[in-house]
Amino acid sequence: MPSYDYASKHELKAAIHAAYLKLDAEYDGISDADRDARFPDVDRTPAEIWAYQLGWGDTPKMPAPGYKWNPSLVRSRGMVTSN
Repeated sequence: MPSYDYASKHELKAAIHAAYLKLDAEYDGISDADRDARFPDVDRTPAEIWAYQLGWGDTPKMPAPGYKWNPSLVRSRGMVTSN
């Protein structure tokens, strides 16, 4: 997968929006009735492709189950304030 460097947040947002418009145009001809249909030589349904591209799926757990925060590191980085 290619990696890109963007000069600004605005440039990144513009690239994301352009990619969305391109993907949206590709699916204009697919009816709602066909959104879950499997097509030959395609490994995902149109709905699955959209979900993948938009990052939908399981909600991530933060921190990951079993992960232990290092409290002194968290405090030293200013991530929490003491009362």
